[in-house]
Amino acid sequence: MNLVKPEDPDTYGELARRLHDDASDSVLTEYRSCFEQARDNARQRLHEPLPEEEFRTQQALAQSTDLSIEVLEAVHASLRGC
Repeated sequence: MNLVKPEDPDTYGELARRLHDDASDSVLTEYRSCFEQARDNARQRLHEPLPEEEFRTQQALAQSTDLSIEVLEAVHASLRGC
């Protein structure tokens, strides 16, 4: 995934702005923790007997939270110049 770091902080979206302004990385940690908890809960539910539609919903939630974590980390790395 290739990201281009905008030169003007006013062009950042809300997430990027928060990550950019957070020197301690507490925002990154908070967002990652939220996504990981949602992913783990969804994965745990996949081991329960669920109706097919609910099973697909939990699969989608687990996949989307993995992608959200990936995007979060890519935006953070781009802002930090990594």
